[in-house]
Amino acid sequence: MIIVVTAASKVATVEARSGTASQPKKTGLVPGEFIVKFRSIGGSEQASEFAGGVGGRVIRKLLNPRTWLFKFDKKEKMTKLLTRLKADPDVVYAEPNGYVRATAIGPTTTPNDPLYGRQWNFRRINTGKAWAVTRGRGAVVAIVDTGVAYENYNDGTTQYKRISDLADTLFVAGYDFVNGDTHPNDDNQHGTHVTGTIAQSTNNGLGTAGIAYQASIMPVKVLDSGGFGTFDDVADGVRWAADHGANVINLSLGSSSPSSAMHEAVDYARNTKNVVVVAAAGNGGNGQLGYPAAYSSVISVAATDYNKTLTWYSQYGPGLDISAPGGDTGADANNDGYPDGILQQTIYENNPGRAGYFYFQGTSMAAPHVAGVAALIRSRGITKAAEITNALKLSAVDLGAPGYDTHYGYGLVNAYRAIRYRRMVTPIITYPRAGATLARGSRFIIRWNRRHTKKLRYNLAYTPDYSASGTYSDNFESGAVSSAYSQGGNANWFATSATAAGGVYSAGSGEIADSQTSELGLTKVFSSPGTMSFQYRVSSEQGYDYLDFYIDDARQLHASGAVGWTTVTYSVTAGEHTFRWAYSKDYAVSDGLDAAFIDNISLSNISEAQWTKIARTTRVGASSYAWTVPNVPGSGYRIRIRGYNGAYGDWAYSPGVFTVN
Repeated sequence: MIIVVTAASKVATVEARSGTASQPKKTGLVPGEFIVKFRSIGGSEQASEFAGGVGGRVIRKLLNPRTWLFKFDKKEKMTKLLTRLKADPDVVYAEPNGYVRATAIGPTTTPNDPLYGRQWNFRRINTGKAWAVTRGRGAVVAIVDTGVAYENYNDGTTQYKRISDLADTLFVAGYDFVNGDTHPNDDNQHGTHVTGTIAQSTNNGLGTAGIAYQASIMPVKVLDSGGFGTFDDVADGVRWAADHGANVINLSLGSSSPSSAMHEAVDYARNTKNVVVVAAAGNGGNGQLGYPAAYSSVISVAATDYNKTLTWYSQYGPGLDISAPGGDTGADANNDGYPDGILQQTIYENNPGRAGYFYFQGTSMAAPHVAGVAALIRSRGITKAAEITNALKLSAVDLGAPGYDTHYGYGLVNAYRAIRYRRMVTPIITYPRAGATLARGSRFIIRWNRRHTKKLRYNLAYTPDYSASGTYSDNFESGAVSSAYSQGGNANWFATSATAAGGVYSAGSGEIADSQTSELGLTKVFSSPGTMSFQYRVSSEQGYDYLDFYIDDARQLHASGAVGWTTVTYSVTAGEHTFRWAYSKDYAVSDGLDAAFIDNISLSNISEAQWTKIARTTRVGASSYAWTVPNVPGSGYRIRIRGYNGAYGDWAYSPGVFTVN
């Protein structure tokens, strides 16, 4: 499938850009090309031998270990070729190579002396107050796109120039995967416009501003002059950026088709290299995220207009994380006489020697708002990708239905609120100590160690019957998956009579398409160390489709193929734990029932304590709180505490029970 830039125009064609009629439309699959990953083959001679044995040839090796791009010249149907490739036991996965495309919808020109006042989008995300604190210095943002107009360079046929409003912007070395050189200059206009939103030179008396204008930009070209690219180049571009020091990667591109190569690349960047990966949701206007935005290791971004409403073109759906201004060049809601697009300087289309200021619209324009704010957060010393992601989500301004929803995610990104995010460091209660005796009705001071976090508020609660516990069990014989469970991924789990470990019903994974997941979660508090057990069954393609089970995000089970009903038991410590089941599919083949099932969940020592509020929130930075002890005697009292900065952290408990006498 094609990867496309995610910017849009006044024209109704989704994922098309005005003025590109002369460009060939690269859609669907790359004829005869397959990306193949092996379990053992790593050398070029072995890869060539394998390719020749199945009637193809090697084009190149990808940066992903043991992964190659093959070409087949025969007129054999691609489905048959795919089946033959995947039949080899040494093949981890084989998938048709496809196209990607930049996700912008066309430019509208404006005079060459635009002002920051026309960047309504920056005021929507509160950049002004954020700039009083940080401007992004020290963060490195990779623009994996059509390149950037960042250097003066003559390749013998084309004269490239750094555009004037990037003159003061910092750049680090990049790479051009389209032409195979170290000069990733923009010959389209999309990548430069995206770069402008993130780091246009600012306070230079010229043109427009950028969100993180003191950050460094790493240009990585994976899309050609028409805004088109392929899965293999995007995958290598992401991996290259992660390996060369990028802290944030912006992917204003997408495809309607999944790719294991891209999936592995974004997972590698996020999970192995600690890089924040941001991607545009897509411009199809439907309820299904594009790829790679749909992958869980990516922060997926929907587009809003001047009125903070989801745009007509923006994709949305399960897995959406956040929203940001994407613009609407067909509207002028603020009546300033200009279109409500996103304004930045870039080159004229396919003309690297000439620059101008253009209004674009699209989820391509929304994604760099989030990438820019991520760079601001990074420059504040928050270096873990998970914490930067939390800061973005937990500080977003809620839109649409209350709380998280699939149209706006966690809400509209807010730069100032995001940079004020504080780590949810769990405090430690130091008094009352285990075994202490407090006089009923007396007033005393609860104390805790803030662990170097001075800008949080805290919540406090107590229980007189901490040791009260029971057993939680669920055999789904009610014929439903109860509201005690959380649902996630691309389809909900449901009660089914297709198979059960005992009785009539079990819980089955939802019906999902290729490269999608169906997730089920359950959170419980254990009053003391206990056990968690359940039975599972898998009916899927061996080695490709999996049931994974996690305890507090640590994977405990990875099952595939035809697995009959099996019982597993895990020991858990006292405190709160989250259990999650996830069934995931790869690219194509389906075997068996193409699903996973669970039944007879049982949890011991589940807390049945009744908690009562002591303090909804303390003052900022508190490390103690005066409390009047209840006038009720008992020997099972305990206190719990958690940090609060707009969203709750994890509960921490007093070191042991104490007595009220």
